[in-house]
This record gives sequence, structure tokens and C-alpha cells, in this order.
Amino acid sequence: KDTTQQTPDDQSGSKGTQSGKGPDKIIEECRDRMQKCIEFEGDNRAAALDDLYFLSGEQWPVNIRRARNLDNRPCLTVNTLPTYLHQVTNDQRMNKGSIKVHPVDDNADEEVAEIIQGLIRHIEYDSNADIAYDRAVNSAAAIGFGYFRLVTEYTSEDSFEQDIKFKSIRNPMTVYFDPSSEEPDGSDAKFCIISVKLSKEQFRREYPNADMAGFEAVSGQGDFSDWIDDLFVRVAEYYYIDYEDATV
Repeated sequence: KDTTQQTPDDQSGSKGTQSGKGPDKIIEECRDRMQKCIEFEGDNRAAALDDLYFLSGEQWPVNIRRARNLDNRPCLTVNTLPTYLHQVTNDQRMNKGSIKVHPVDDNADEEVAEIIQGLIRHIEYDSNADIAYDRAVNSAAAIGFGYFRLVTEYTSEDSFEQDIKFKSIRNPMTVYFDPSSEEPDGSDAKFCIISVKLSKEQFRREYPNADMAGFEAVSGQGDFSDWIDDLFVRVAEYYYIDYEDATV
């Protein structure tokens, strides 16, 4: 998978990727695909936000609440929904899912499977995978979808070796999956975008060498209206699959 970030310094690059796409082409493709995701998932995401408000206790219709407030009448809410949510998430915490390795054919080796199983357990323990699992399940039970991810991080600042890490995604609204995916787990997705909005102050701190001039010129305009405005800059990780012809 090739990756790119939607940051201003990408626009000045001239080096293409293995697929032959230049940075500008990749960024344009990322923006187009994200817009399709937003259009496709708009109703589902709006319903997910309604679920979160309802879960937090905002259960009165706005017009009725406003009318009662004008009449100085109380709007009592007995929120029992978290109880039912915890019935699901507590069961998951008591019976945690985990990755199992099984030798399944004549060429498989049970000792190798046990070694791989031990490596996976170490990765899970070392990166607090339980938190990633719990957050994903809690989100899925609350709004219908949740995510965690696997990344690689350098072992230390002076090492070229990398470790695999589980990472939780606290806000599932930041993930945009290929809307043409048909499998429930998204395993057949052709791309995925993980996008967050940063304040301009935070953006400059995290990307001190980025040239904001190109983005400032299109701030709030057309296709860029959701990528940069007076206060925020959107940053995206873009993962996609490249296809190449191969002879068997």
C-alpha cells in the first residue's frame, strides 16, 4: 500500500510513487474519494451523532425542549441507555477477543505456530491492545462502527528497527472506508482515509516546514472548503491498493 499525507509540503514534491502517480495526483484522488465517502456515509454518520447525543442524555426533541424551557417547565431525563450499552461492553471485557494462530495444513509446523502466537501476544501486551479492542467494541455498540489499527514505530530514536503496535482510534468519525466495500470487516476495501482537523497553531507545530501559502490561497473555496478555513487545516492519511499485472 502506498501512503501520502494531505500537507502543503506534498505539493512542492516532484517524486512519484511506485504506481507512477505524482503527489498532486495522489492528493486530488484522496480529496475526490473522501468526498464520495462523505456523500455515501452522510446519513449513517448523522444517525451515529444522534446516537451519541441520545446516549449522553440529550433525549428530548429540540422543539419540545425549547417550548418547555420558555414555559419554565422541567425536562427530566432518566437515561437508562448506558446500562444496556455496558451489558454488551462488559461481556466483551470479560471475554476478550484475541488473535489465535493455528497450523492448518500438512506444511504447517505447530512449534512455529506457537512462536508466532507468542510474538502476537507480546505485541498485544506491549502496545496495550486491550484498550484498542475495548474502544472499538464500545464504539461499535454505541453507534454501529468502531476501529483500531496496526502501525509500525521505530524501536528508539537511534534505531532503524521497527515494532508493530496496536493503536486505538478514539473517534471513529475520522475513518473513511471505501464505500464500495461489501465485506462487514472492510477486508475488500480498495482504500481507506484517516483524517483529522488540526488548529492552524497545532498544524504549524507538527509540520514546521510546511508552506501554508498554497493552501491559504484556496481557503474556504469550493473543493477545499472542508480542508482549510480560517481556523483549521485537515490532515489525512491515505491508504490505497495499487494493482499491477503479474504472470503466473
